[in-house]
Amino acid sequence: MNCRFLLSLLALTASAVAADTLEEAFKTPPPAARPHVWWHWMGGNVTESGILRDLRAMADAGIGGATVFNIRAHAACAPVMENVANDRFAYRNDEYWRLLKVAAQEARRLGLELSLHNCPGFSVSGGPWITPELSMHKLTWTKGDDPARLRDPWRILHSGILGTWPVTNAEGRVTWYRAAYTATGKRPSPLPEDLDGRALEADKLSAAATGVHMDHVLGPLKKRLGNLLGNGLDGIVMDSYEAGACNWTPGIVEAFRQRR
Repeated sequence: MNCRFLLSLLALTASAVAADTLEEAFKTPPPAARPHVWWHWMGGNVTESGILRDLRAMADAGIGGATVFNIRAHAACAPVMENVANDRFAYRNDEYWRLLKVAAQEARRLGLELSLHNCPGFSVSGGPWITPELSMHKLTWTKGDDPARLRDPWRILHSGILGTWPVTNAEGRVTWYRAAYTATGKRPSPLPEDLDGRALEADKLSAAATGVHMDHVLGPLKKRLGNLLGNGLDGIVMDSYEAGACNWTPGIVEAFRQRR
């Protein structure tokens, strides 16, 4: 048989097999190709029966996995939900951990990949374990003609003065400036109602603050889920960034001087 003819025949056969395989893969996608969904646990409207029904419906629909978000009971643009399906449920209380474990066990049984957002809300990285000192900060300043009468240029939470100095313009007029750093007060959002006023965003410029945050994310998960962590609950997600700007962190001046 002509070698060229044989190679052509093999190529056609391989193409036909690949086409059949591709068509079958579209009809029945392998787990790695299946879509995942956001799975919002809204306020106290979280129950064991609801979790089990949701996960089974996902599996039946060909969904590959889901990411759990703990958010408010209603969207800001909608009326407040008056019903509370589970008044025993609050972020990270015993009922929360029990139901997260139920979800991880059922996801593993159904072959679904389950992930968890790294903090309450869907933006961005923080929680009740972040103190004002570990939260996001920014520079702020005030100016005036008399240094003795300058206001302190901070607003809330953790802050401190960086310095006061004069600036003289071309006409010889002196303006005094006072600079400070201050916590921005940004919070993860949309926070579950039970966390209102009790959570702050971690400092995005600080490895130490980020480390504290992740320790508080992973440590309790390991303690509460045991061998389900990585085998039932398979991932940690950081979703959209909506925390605003931060441009100050401890040590930033020294770090700048080392580099510039």
